[in-house]
Amino acid sequence: MLIRLSGYGDLEVEVDLDELAPLNGTAPMETSKARIVTESAPTPVRPFAPTMGGVAGARKSIEALRFGLVPDRHIAELTLGMEELDAWTLARLPSAHEGRPLASAITGPFGTGKSHSMAVVRHIALRERYAVARVEVDGLNISLSSPPKLLNRLWATLVGTGLESFTPVLDLYLKAIDARKPTPSIAPRGIDRIKHNYEVVSMLRRAGHIEKHGPMMDGLLSSSEEVTAVQATRVFSAEPNLSFYEHSPKAMIGRRVEDRPYDFIEVLSGHATVAKLAGFEGLVLTIDEFEVEQNLTWKAYDRVNDLLNLLTKYFGGELDYEAAPLSLFFATVGGKGHEGDAAIEAMLADSRDGYYYLSPWTETQRVQLAERLHGLYCQAYGENSAFLPAQVDQVERQIARYGDNDSGLIRAFIKRYVAALDSSLGPPAT
Repeated sequence: MLIRLSGYGDLEVEVDLDELAPLNGTAPMETSKARIVTESAPTPVRPFAPTMGGVAGARKSIEALRFGLVPDRHIAELTLGMEELDAWTLARLPSAHEGRPLASAITGPFGTGKSHSMAVVRHIALRERYAVARVEVDGLNISLSSPPKLLNRLWATLVGTGLESFTPVLDLYLKAIDARKPTPSIAPRGIDRIKHNYEVVSMLRRAGHIEKHGPMMDGLLSSSEEVTAVQATRVFSAEPNLSFYEHSPKAMIGRRVEDRPYDFIEVLSGHATVAKLAGFEGLVLTIDEFEVEQNLTWKAYDRVNDLLNLLTKYFGGELDYEAAPLSLFFATVGGKGHEGDAAIEAMLADSRDGYYYLSPWTETQRVQLAERLHGLYCQAYGENSAFLPAQVDQVERQIARYGDNDSGLIRAFIKRYVAALDSSLGPPAT
């Protein structure tokens, strides 16, 4: 059955008869104060613009929001200040800097939405046809002090248009090879690990062994602890039509600790170069929760410092690497006493444009967010109810009463507000 939603710009949606149900009445608010606000200041319904996925997509997004997560399909509509962040992000991509690499930082106190802003950066980068990956460091299991582990976690998240698979790094290389792009040369001296492995992937493709050995090759490209270069060489060489002479499988990060920062840069630069050869604009990486790198041993901290110092030289053009279309975004607290933030300041030098500053959310901003959540909720379930400021007051009191910590304030607000909508409007049948 085709249904026209007059309250949503005459949007037409197709639904099954068994999906139709009468709307529930609006449940009364908990307090008389809330009722007074509701009666005195009802806000007219603001139709939520139809977006990707229509009603079904809106319902999936509401499910994610029940856990305090903003889904990518509606991230633009649910981001306050989207236009400003969009413009800043575009200016921090390699395409705005003649394909050169650059670093950027999103800075703000705990609870100001840094992780959400990083998700918006990735959303914009994907829209602009970049390959994208992300990682959250914890200073223990995932840290800049251990490049292989960090890279393995990072590449597991690699996505891009047409790049959604269980072997994303391998598929990135295959896209470049299938486009008949020549083998890139990344390292100015020593072992060119990108060049070696690109040639190995080419040989596996020509010999017809990609399906058989692809997962192992992807593990090597992704710095997996479960795959070593020796193992890969032994397994691949067992094939009768494969042999390695000039080029052979190489670990992406070598054993020499002093060389690891250079290997790390070559991996980032190399994968960014391969992404360009594969038809993407380049590679965009986000490193979140960077402030926890304060909780390190002195030995580990020295390794982080060495890597950051070399990254600073790389982004400053002081190393003899060819320019690669790479953008690296850090999320930082931005306060004094954070050594990691000082390292980012050195990396960005005097570039004021390299920072995007976030401030603590005001109550007015949370009301604006709630209004957008209400609009999405109405689109998802065919509701035509007015936005009630009293419900926001109720959620604010709940958060104050139960003491949600600052770092999760916005997430807690989203979860509780959607729960309030479920309570007052249904919850709706799905």
